[in-house]
Amino acid sequence: MTIRNRKNEKDEFLSIASHELKTPLTSIKAYIQLIERMEDKQPGSKVATYIHRAHDQVSKLDGLINDLLDVSKIENGKLKINKSPFDMEKLLTGVIETIQYTSAQPALKIERKGPLITESINGDAFRIEQILINFFTNAIKYSPGAEKVILHTAVEKTTFI
Repeated sequence: MTIRNRKNEKDEFLSIASHELKTPLTSIKAYIQLIERMEDKQPGSKVATYIHRAHDQVSKLDGLINDLLDVSKIENGKLKINKSPFDMEKLLTGVIETIQYTSAQPALKIERKGPLITESINGDAFRIEQILINFFTNAIKYSPGAEKVILHTAVEKTTFI
């Protein structure tokens, strides 16, 4: 079997897998939308917050599946980076909450040390969030029995010419 045939088979597999992943994802999106329309859901309630978070996570999963559809971009180092200003504190808070709600160790504490990041960051918030969630997940996975994970933040001023 030639390299070209293997690549074609891999691309075909990823295309089929991506399609198969999108089918249940579409159903999940529809169920979330139905829950959002329910009359007994109060704006600002925990239920509304969790529905919003679920919707955000489904959108992120949809983005990852779309990335699989064009694996050649990944292999060639041409994965699209969507840079725009974003609030790093908001992103960090969301990541920490996601980890706390989804961790298999509910008693695990996440402690934050370092200054708040008050200025906007110009970057790809989605990719940075992926990285942070992976770091936290690995910290928890490879530290069984740990009571806390500590997030250290620092702010450096950078000047571009």
